[in-house]
Amino acid sequence: MLKSQKTSVKIFVIILVIISITLIFLSLNYNSKSPALTTLNIDSSTTTNTSELKYIIKGKIEYQNNTQLLINSDKVKIYDDGSFNYSIDLKEGKNYIEITLIKNGKETKKQFIINRIAKIITEQKSPSPNIVIDTDPQHIPTDTPDQISEPAVSAPITNKIPIADKPTQANINNETKIVLSSDKNIIDFKCSIKCTVDIEENTISVILLESSDPLYFFTPTITASSGATIDQIYSVGRVFSPSENPHKIVVVAADNSTKEYAINITVDNSGEYELIDPGSMSGYPWDESNCQMSGYWSMGGADGNGGDGRGYGCRQSASYVAWKIATIIGKYYSWGNAVNFTSSAVAAGYTEGAPQAGSIAVMDPATSGASEGHVAWVEAVSGNTVTVSQYGYNYGAGYGMYSMMNLSVSAFDHYVHIE
Repeated sequence: MLKSQKTSVKIFVIILVIISITLIFLSLNYNSKSPALTTLNIDSSTTTNTSELKYIIKGKIEYQNNTQLLINSDKVKIYDDGSFNYSIDLKEGKNYIEITLIKNGKETKKQFIINRIAKIITEQKSPSPNIVIDTDPQHIPTDTPDQISEPAVSAPITNKIPIADKPTQANINNETKIVLSSDKNIIDFKCSIKCTVDIEENTISVILLESSDPLYFFTPTITASSGATIDQIYSVGRVFSPSENPHKIVVVAADNSTKEYAINITVDNSGEYELIDPGSMSGYPWDESNCQMSGYWSMGGADGNGGDGRGYGCRQSASYVAWKIATIIGKYYSWGNAVNFTSSAVAAGYTEGAPQAGSIAVMDPATSGASEGHVAWVEAVSGNTVTVSQYGYNYGAGYGMYSMMNLSVSAFDHYVHIE
């Protein structure tokens, strides 16, 4: 009997272990899956039209654990069932909406357009319902107002008015004609980094100053004629880069006439860096064969969606530096976007200080021109020059390329000692 009881206990423990492992596996599998918008009350393939001043964006997210939701950079709460709602004030005309899902350092974006149509009310004037028009000649007064007496009829007459004052159709229906503006010019173009801009009839020439934008991409602020809109989602994440010239944007006037502009971007190569070793780095596991680039976005990778299997985008600066650290100290850190590397490294026990070989070099968003920032590995330091290896620094060959170069120490905002 005792032996039988021991056997039963062993079987019970084995079952518990199997159940625990299964639950852990399911949890890890669930948490590793990319979040997805399963329902949404706006459609990215068409423009949503409304005359309301506000719009409530509602939807539901699958695999929402550890997911951050941003709508036009505002953080939005995700409820336990994956649902969310967000109220947005609408300006007249086109409103550009971007929904961003962030999980394990990876971002998924969708863009939408909501068009608020102005309510145009045509005022109609009609005679008062209390006025009764009497056209019987017997009842038209011929006396002066002081001599008017009661008419010699039995039927009462209310509010008599002269026939000449009878309302006509012309003054019953007063139609308001609205003339919409046809102005559709770009009147101002501001870079998020240092640049020069020349606006001509249908072209805009932009020169980026390398010392301000070593990554060569930025989000501009574009101002069009009064009442006109820009038919392009440039204001909520649309970035511009020389590698994608010419950029096309369309200005839509209030009367719906359009004008197309071509934007050409060049870089002032004023010798701010010295390129030592371009190309693809041996040893780093990602290259064009298994991780393709679409502009600055990673494609393919470990998950088929641009991930490197470690929570980073393959062939991005953060992915390369995390791999570099792992090859040296044997530990893979999950520190998010490049902009988070400084605080994450310090929180892990590393020290921020002057640049030295074996440090990470971090550019803040204001320096890099990208909200994700930029990070590189310091190979050597000589006086005011730092030699770094990196991915994602577009030196003219496009994004996702390895490079080793000399830069001014002041090109980076932070240095954290790893070795």
